[in-house]
Amino acid sequence: DMAETLLAQARTIGEEEVLRYCEQRRKELVTGDRNAECVDVVRRLAAFLIVSPRDFSLPRLFVSQLYAILSEVEQGPNALRTLCFLALRELVPSRVVHIDSFMPPIERIQIPHLLALLLAQGDRFGLQAKHLTTILGMISASDADLQASAVTFLGALARSHPAALQHEHIVRGSEILARGLRNAALSAASTKAGKVALVEMDGSKCRDFFTVLNIAKTYTSEQAHHMHVFSVVLVWLRLCHARPDPGLSVELKDSLVEYCMRVLDQGMCKLPEDRPVPAADRMLLYAAIAEAVRVLDVLCSIDPTIAPRAGPAIKRVLTRTDLRHHVLFSALRFVLNHSAVAVFDLEAAAAACFGGPMRDKFGDPVVAAETLCFALDNADALRRAGILSKYFPNLLKCIAWSPRTFFGEALELLPALMQPSNNVELFHSILDLPCVSTALEMMASGDMAKMTSGSHMAGAFFNYILRDEGGFGGTIDRLGDLHAAFLPFAGSARTAAAASIVPLLLKSYLARLLESESPDGLQNALQALLERAGKLYSVGSLPADVLELMAEFVLRVVTQHPQIVFNIHRDLLEFLAAVQRNCGEGRETVYCNVLWVVGEYTAAHHDARFTAEVILQAHVALEELIFELNSLLQSPPLPAWLAEVNVAKVLCVLMTALAKLAAGCQDISPRVRVLLAKLVTQYADNPGLDAAARRVVVVRAKNLSNALRQPAVAAAALCAPVPLPPVHVDSASAPGLVRAANLLHV
Repeated sequence: DMAETLLAQARTIGEEEVLRYCEQRRKELVTGDRNAECVDVVRRLAAFLIVSPRDFSLPRLFVSQLYAILSEVEQGPNALRTLCFLALRELVPSRVVHIDSFMPPIERIQIPHLLALLLAQGDRFGLQAKHLTTILGMISASDADLQASAVTFLGALARSHPAALQHEHIVRGSEILARGLRNAALSAASTKAGKVALVEMDGSKCRDFFTVLNIAKTYTSEQAHHMHVFSVVLVWLRLCHARPDPGLSVELKDSLVEYCMRVLDQGMCKLPEDRPVPAADRMLLYAAIAEAVRVLDVLCSIDPTIAPRAGPAIKRVLTRTDLRHHVLFSALRFVLNHSAVAVFDLEAAAAACFGGPMRDKFGDPVVAAETLCFALDNADALRRAGILSKYFPNLLKCIAWSPRTFFGEALELLPALMQPSNNVELFHSILDLPCVSTALEMMASGDMAKMTSGSHMAGAFFNYILRDEGGFGGTIDRLGDLHAAFLPFAGSARTAAAASIVPLLLKSYLARLLESESPDGLQNALQALLERAGKLYSVGSLPADVLELMAEFVLRVVTQHPQIVFNIHRDLLEFLAAVQRNCGEGRETVYCNVLWVVGEYTAAHHDARFTAEVILQAHVALEELIFELNSLLQSPPLPAWLAEVNVAKVLCVLMTALAKLAAGCQDISPRVRVLLAKLVTQYADNPGLDAAARRVVVVRAKNLSNALRQPAVAAAALCAPVPLPPVHVDSASAPGLVRAANLLHV
């Protein structure tokens, strides 16, 4: 295929080859008769410039000739001149392309191309005040094509080069746009077949004045110009709003308010049921309503007195259930921006966008993308209003249905979803994201209806996992039963994809919590972690990945805020007591880290609230734990959960934790020494451990027992040191060496 060959060459061509090509073909361009050969030369050049990832600088004379062919009269066929435009578009901005005027010999039909080049040149390489004066004059001209090109240029200029527009240009432009909105008549266009009917959206006769929602097969030039003007009004208003002196004429402001109110009134009409409404007309309706709301939003930002007048129309938009989501979001943004000036029901507006309607639309990729993008663009306002913390379950449904598609949005949105009131519930929801995916698929396939038809409990499970609003506070007591009920349906690629993003979301969530340095928030998260360590949806590597993050979080949060250990010491001891549930099935790292935390930080020098009585409670709990493990190890075969655990590691950490408690509280030191001595005897030939594991346990027990015989050595070796001034620190001293050796205890 010739086209493919040409494109392949264009992607690999270098600047030297392009310059050589220009030199070889310059004569055809300058002296040729603009025949098919000349067209082929420019076509190849345009392809090189468009496809190549590099920027090229062509000879000045060659570029000047391209511009002459494009702009001047009788320079060749339209195909050649369009190709010259495409080539020049890839070369600008450039000093070589100089658009000085739109007057003859510039051909009028080529002015739209020149306007596009002028916009690309920008104010650095050619955009001048005299051009703007001329272009504003074009909008008032009688040439419809020229008008359309000039209006389009004005809108693009306001968006990409706002600094090029001076105050006088803005004032004049506002006047011209106001006339364009006001001057379109309701008269129907004439064709050879007669006058074309001009009607409202519901098919009734036109009333009031013309807007973009008046439907006809053919429009007059005035009406077409009117629609072009309305298409650039929003960007023009944003330009005015960004200026210290908006330069917005009263005429344009009043015209726009009246116009937008008329559009919203038209949009609220009931569409005919006796005949189908073309899809294009429906899309026009949605686009016009959304644009009118956005225009009113900016107008109210410029002049807040407009908000009460626009309020009723905005409320009517939010009550329509047949509008596309992006229309509702425009109205919600208006409410968020102006609820301080006009009375709005923010809760009802939020419910219309994020509430019940999302229950059935999570699978629509357009609605899901619009919802997440709106949440990201307005995250601060939505967070302050409490909308994100209330409706985050519906946002997570969009992510659970398309986890890979919306992972970036989920990661970016996560900080905005985190608030003190819902952090714990959000933690549970992140862990259960694959479960949400499974439930959504069951709902879509009909399996949910089958499961719930004969089971009230199954219905309760679905109501919880697919809830629309937050505020639950945590999770349900029978979460394990919920996971077990859903697990047979969890083999889909969607559920696996959701499971793959959970560790990344959880890592970001936990890091954000640690950065907040809120002891209460971290304490609540740690308690939720202890609850969930044994209740994870078993899909792929999800449990292992999540437990690794949990184990790290336990250490980091307690190191950052040691006082949390006392605040939740009962929860920690309850977690350790349930050794079968919390240590088996890959959870031993979390379990050992909790053990280490209890031994390390249950001490008066960390928190004065740790009295001898409280330390004794911890000692009793850990001692009972050792007895329980001993009884299991003394009577093989071992339970299945224990056979998978590194028992020697658990025992070593457990004995070290007991020794640490004893070193900080002399009242229990004798009991711990006696216990360690018994362990030396018992584990010398324990049938539940192999020889290497027995040796490790016995050596650790002997070392700890020997250390506890000398309280000063035990305190130095086993207790975390109290910070001293630098002058007292000696890394070569005996206590320093013992502390260094103590790092090997886990």
